[in-house]
Amino acid sequence: MNRSGKRVCLLLVLAVKISTGCNETEHPDTLRQVEKDGYTYFGVVPFEAPLLHQVETVFVGPEPELAKQISERIGEELELPEVEAFWIQRAHSGLISALLNDEVDFVISVLGRTPERERQVDFSETYYTSELVAVINPVRNDKIRSNNLARARIGVREGTAGEEIVRAKYPDAKVVPIETLDESILQLRSGDVDVVIDDRIMAAYSLATMTGVSHLEILPDFIVASVECGVALRKGQDQLLQLVNEAIRESSRKYQGWIDEQFNPKLLRKVMARYQTRQDEVRRANKPRRVAIRISKSRSSNFDIYRFANLNYVLRNESDGQSLTSSRINFEGRTGVSSVNVPPGRYSVTLTKFNTTFGTLLILTDDPLRINVNIRLQANDRFTMTKES
Repeated sequence: MNRSGKRVCLLLVLAVKISTGCNETEHPDTLRQVEKDGYTYFGVVPFEAPLLHQVETVFVGPEPELAKQISERIGEELELPEVEAFWIQRAHSGLISALLNDEVDFVISVLGRTPERERQVDFSETYYTSELVAVINPVRNDKIRSNNLARARIGVREGTAGEEIVRAKYPDAKVVPIETLDESILQLRSGDVDVVIDDRIMAAYSLATMTGVSHLEILPDFIVASVECGVALRKGQDQLLQLVNEAIRESSRKYQGWIDEQFNPKLLRKVMARYQTRQDEVRRANKPRRVAIRISKSRSSNFDIYRFANLNYVLRNESDGQSLTSSRINFEGRTGVSSVNVPPGRYSVTLTKFNTTFGTLLILTDDPLRINVNIRLQANDRFTMTKES
């Protein structure tokens, strides 16, 4: 049968499944149905890149690869030449009901194991452990950290195990359910939420591939929770569950490779390092600059410059009033040299003994780590102060 014919069969089979229906205890035997039709039906959320996403009409990623392995294992058991996997798209909130209503045979959409779900369906062995991380927007809110999420506005994907976990862990927070991760990231960018909590790899993929979000970061060394993900199927299908688990075990060593095919590990590490990179830049920007102050005089000045020997400059921060004192002025020939370590800021430069302020020194965050300041005495008690950076 060609592919278009199979799609027609898919629609017919779905129509039969939906029209006949089953009560809670009378479900079709999935293995017998696969043996008859040659198809497996997987409930998925259409975009969960890089684990599962659609490229044109084809689903790609480690989860579709695992679904194919499951279909092949079932085909081997039933001695069928081919079992083809079909994808039935649903929102997260509709995945379990689609399974219970016999619209799909399996759910394989990064489905987290929760006590409530385990009461409704059977889960396979864990094939992926989802680490929930916190994505922040330092431009909108640089104060968000792992210890102050209790009252934050938290964006989560609606209907996921992550939403259940966040609501339970942060009962006083304003939890904002959002349909997709990309939409969550956009709301974080615009400041509609303070933080987004989602799967580590999926969040990093969004930050790496979406435009206009290069300033967003994942908090390092902080995992909100770990969620075990498995394939869900209707209860009471022990033989089918065994076949699914066998396929998972056979694919266990391939799964990380399937992820790497979709998301280059180097790019993943680069995204995960954004926060630390910014912190390093902030520390460097705020690092004190070594300022060398050189004082000399022109031939037209009659002032005895050597009277400055062994004195200290006082640099007063014009914002907070704090003062820094330079080393003693030491003369090298006709030039007095002194130095001081100065954080970025605006400072008045004064020799208090002579009650003389030479001017204002502005230290910028993008200035080099070493700066020269030249003070030049002119005739008639005039002077100039220039900065060299």
